[in-house]
Amino acid sequence: MEFRPAIRSDLSGLVQLLTRAFYAYPTFTMALRSEFRGTTGYDKFLNDYFVMDLLLYWRKGKLVVAEEQGQLIGVGVMAAPNVRLTWWDYFRSGGLRLVWPYLWHRRGRLAEISRADGMAQPSQETWTLVYFAVDPDFQGRGVGTRLLNQQIIPTVRAAGAKSLTLVTNTQRNVRYYSDQSFQVVTHHQVNSQGVQVFNWQLTRQVTMS
Repeated sequence: MEFRPAIRSDLSGLVQLLTRAFYAYPTFTMALRSEFRGTTGYDKFLNDYFVMDLLLYWRKGKLVVAEEQGQLIGVGVMAAPNVRLTWWDYFRSGGLRLVWPYLWHRRGRLAEISRADGMAQPSQETWTLVYFAVDPDFQGRGVGTRLLNQQIIPTVRAAGAKSLTLVTNTQRNVRYYSDQSFQVVTHHQVNSQGVQVFNWQLTRQVTMS
């Protein structure tokens, strides 16, 4: 298994990886899944959404991957504390593809995504782990733990970070991150049409002891 910075030719594979990993994630299913008839529209939305987000953070963040025999099996997307995304950034990254037919009629649902994924403003020495995912076929094999500790943590530490923060919506992920020395700093829930989605923000110190 190889860990390395992502390159632009990885984009298609990373979009597929994130779509598979987050397909049933509470944030997306709560706000958007019921809005699509069948799976085709939902699949295309996730594809376009992750293309936009990856291009955004390619310009304004750091991306690292886990690769095995030429297959991308894990990804970490990180943002520095001073990163601020503007409408121009979204435009440059293909955001218009999401405005119609997805976002204009569903902007209220997207606000729910924002609330579910919201976090307290990081300090000037705290990086954000925007995405951290392992292909479902490779989960449970230690891929994510190795990617986190051998590539993600050293990357943000070398960039001057003293801590790394993230948001998750599942208790299972909270247990995993707690095992990786993250600590819960905030916890709240978002309600949408009778569905509850929980939000945990966790932070880990990354400075050498």
